[in-house]
Amino acid sequence: MEKPLGSRYRLGEQLGAGAMGRVFTVSDEGGARYAAKVLRDELAEDQNLVARFLQERSILVGLRHPNLVAVHDLVVEGDTVAIVMDLVSGGDLRRKLAAAGTLLP
Repeated sequence: MEKPLGSRYRLGEQLGAGAMGRVFTVSDEGGARYAAKVLRDELAEDQNLVARFLQERSILVGLRHPNLVAVHDLVVEGDTVAIVMDLVSGGDLRRKLAAAGTLLP
């Protein structure tokens, strides 16, 4: 069963995890699909980490290029903090680098 993420999104499957958060597929009320990086619950109480997470979102919103993932929204609700961005198919970079080695620029 999908869980809500803020008032506009529904969490789907987990795609990956990192030091600061987990990445999920999400869908909005219109059915559009995105990815959401959700700050780990235990880190949401650390004001410095939340500030870094929000700074990451602010930087990414200002960047636009065909080869960059676009950021669409920020969700802050209770202890939940998430960045909503383009959903890109094809797996994660870590696995690609492990299989192919260094990539050319």
